[in-house]
Amino acid sequence: MSNEAKGLMISRDDVVRLSHNIARAIPATFLEDSKRPLNIAVNGSYGCGKKLISDSLIEGLTGVDPHPLKFANGWTPETKDEYRAYLKARAGRGYIFSGKEGKDEFVTVNNPAGQKLDLMFLDLNYEPRMFEFCRGWGEISTAETIELFNMERENGGFTVIQNSDNLKIDGCENDFKADVEIWLESENSNFNNEPLRCPQLKQKLFDAFGEASTESNWGRYCEVKLRNTDPALVPVIQAAQAALIKVGV
Repeated sequence: MSNEAKGLMISRDDVVRLSHNIARAIPATFLEDSKRPLNIAVNGSYGCGKKLISDSLIEGLTGVDPHPLKFANGWTPETKDEYRAYLKARAGRGYIFSGKEGKDEFVTVNNPAGQKLDLMFLDLNYEPRMFEFCRGWGEISTAETIELFNMERENGGFTVIQNSDNLKIDGCENDFKADVEIWLESENSNFNNEPLRCPQLKQKLFDAFGEASTESNWGRYCEVKLRNTDPALVPVIQAAQAALIKVGV
């Protein structure tokens, strides 16, 4: 069985579906150890919706339906009731949020079986001084920041490190042991300006989706790789493959 899935997506809902699939396929044993959470790296193009992956992983793991608001402008009269139902479902899972939104996020929540989980998010595009949990620590390295962040954990769960490829710049790439790496790419480069992994994306999207690809702003190339060789994680790759269109990319 391959340890990698790669393919194309054309809509925001495709990204949500991919993330929900992955979350539901994570073996429970990987979410039990507070000292060794499942580490997920999310990297790729700037402005391509990487944060949506982290948010949707939480929904998938807790059994909450996808967030009904598709844009940053908030609810509308048409979506008000749907959004209220979403918040009620999330509260029913004991959802508690702390940290700085979009920078360092700490969510405590119960899964459908009642297991309490800490689901954490850290974006390494920011300097440690920008993070809520780094107050009073002075100058610390990126590697120390990740270690300090995970020390906040009391329960099992996962830690999403977004833009972990920035560790290459700091020379401490091996200090973060990703179990699963997700790469999401539009036509933009990543923040390190590395070569695109899927050149001619527009043409490949058209070949896969036809005219629909020209009407979507969510055409994406995606890779999901297992960095942890434990065979128990293979269902994660199978779940990712089910959400991707594979056309020789």
